[in-house]
Amino acid sequence: MKRILLALDFTEASKNALTYSRYLAAQMQAALHVLHVSHTVESPMILSETMREQVLKVNEEMLKDKLLRMATPYPNKTEEPVKPLVIEYHVGTGDITGSILAKAQEVQASLLVIGVRKKHNIWEQMLGSTSTLLLKKSEIPLLLIPESVSYKSIHRAALALDPELDIARVMLMANALLAEWPLTVLPFFVNTRPEEQDLFKEEQQQVSGHQVTIVRDSTVATGIHYFLEKHPCEILALHLPRRAFIDQLLHGKLSRHLAFHLDIPLLVF
Repeated sequence: MKRILLALDFTEASKNALTYSRYLAAQMQAALHVLHVSHTVESPMILSETMREQVLKVNEEMLKDKLLRMATPYPNKTEEPVKPLVIEYHVGTGDITGSILAKAQEVQASLLVIGVRKKHNIWEQMLGSTSTLLLKKSEIPLLLIPESVSYKSIHRAALALDPELDIARVMLMANALLAEWPLTVLPFFVNTRPEEQDLFKEEQQQVSGHQVTIVRDSTVATGIHYFLEKHPCEILALHLPRRAFIDQLLHGKLSRHLAFHLDIPLLVF
């Protein structure tokens, strides 16, 4: 059975991600594992190992109860949230990123999900420490759910390609990953070459045996924004295998020109 791991922290963004993940797990016919990790709290008192274990156990039970209450619909709700085939709750203590990755390996998750707050846009939120570390260290695909996004059945996925990569290989990986959903993959990449900006804004080309949309724009960010406006999709997928490319995307000049607000989930693989 496929397994999804949702990491949450009890924020509104996490509550939204939980609802989204329930529907996603049902669509994928996957088991949903929900994890909360709390920082280790140092006690001013010197406790025996037995007492320390008891305190940790009580804290774990309290957090599990909080998770269950968070996942339970209010009595006045007229519609019961869709239920995945299996849903399990976990709590952990210590390093957040390390605990999330360890739990993903333990439950053999094929997808990691986190909710993101949208003070400005999802790209800026990706600069947050936990998200950035997960992007750098996760060996499984990572799905970021913006706080304002409600679940929609996924029928179309926009796949933003890096033209410097092996397009055929990336398409193979994307099709294998997105085969969990019966959807249409729309591959595209943004051509930022100044000498070609006077050509057609958008055109179709055969690239490595695949029909790919070429968008010409001055920046990758505005090109992605243009494509999503012209071709509405339920999810945007990015293949980021190189740390150098992540640094360019998140910390370089490109991030200062990201002038759009992403209103769909972002899948990084």
